[in-house]
Amino acid sequence: MYINSRIQLEDRLVAYNTALLTLFRHASATGSDAVHASACILDLFLQLVNCLCISGNVGKAMEKIYGIFPSTKDSDEPHSQLLSDILPCLTLYDKCIFWLYCVSYIVYKKLPDAILQ
Repeated sequence: MYINSRIQLEDRLVAYNTALLTLFRHASATGSDAVHASACILDLFLQLVNCLCISGNVGKAMEKIYGIFPSTKDSDEPHSQLLSDILPCLTLYDKCIFWLYCVSYIVYKKLPDAILQ
């Protein structure tokens, strides 16, 4: 509700980044809840990219995906370091879903409905 209550796209993006940052902190502080935190982080990131796609910002969505890779950590985007923290927080299963999603998105420029469900 916190994220979806934001009407302006920029406000919504800030809300996504705030929520992801909170989950990263929680995941690193408590190792016992790693599976749940991983699923939440993956879900939020997929929602973030979907939001960008729906709003017509396919280029920004691609930047978010590319911002995760180590070679792009020096991005000018203020939350690029945040995005590079996603992979270590994900379980192996969630990493597989994440990579399938990223490859599908880069190839087709849209989100696969099955992954979004």
